[in-house]
Amino acid sequence: MQVGIIGGTGWLGGALGRALIGSGRVAPADLVILNRSGARADYFGHRVSWAADVADLVARSEVVVVSVRPQDWPGLDLRAGGRLVISFMAGVGMAALAAAGGRVVRAMPNAAAEIGASYTPWLAGPGGTAADRAAVAALLGAIGPEEELPDEDQIELMTALSGAGPAYPALMASAMLRFLTARG
Repeated sequence: MQVGIIGGTGWLGGALGRALIGSGRVAPADLVILNRSGARADYFGHRVSWAADVADLVARSEVVVVSVRPQDWPGLDLRAGGRLVISFMAGVGMAALAAAGGRVVRAMPNAAAEIGASYTPWLAGPGGTAADRAAVAALLGAIGPEEELPDEDQIELMTALSGAGPAYPALMASAMLRFLTARG
């Protein structure tokens, strides 16, 4: 399966990309990355494909993961062309995602994605197939336990409880621990 990650060097996108390669779920040659800063010599020690822009990433991917800040969504101008789109964006609903023209999934990983222990609730849109659900479970399973939720209201609640909101203090605590450990 060819997977493209928009925001693939960011916090969650990078955690997913690294885990997909590390777990063997996606070969480095089948991973397409797009970020704001451009291509790098390697991607966590691997050679992957780098997209020139969103359209290039979509053209080379079967699954498109959108891992950008919600305020960056309108500027992406994503045209999914019927592909499976997995969004990690808090607050961007199914209707907005569906307007991109793909089969959509909302997912909310948390800070533990970096260590493969994220609990990731997700929701498939109405056009999602059994094969889509299996692909989502396999991909998200690379960063920890995942669970499909029955409706969009529940993904909103889980976003507030285990997603972006608690992530900030968790990251701050992690940074403080690294700082103190480095100083004995």
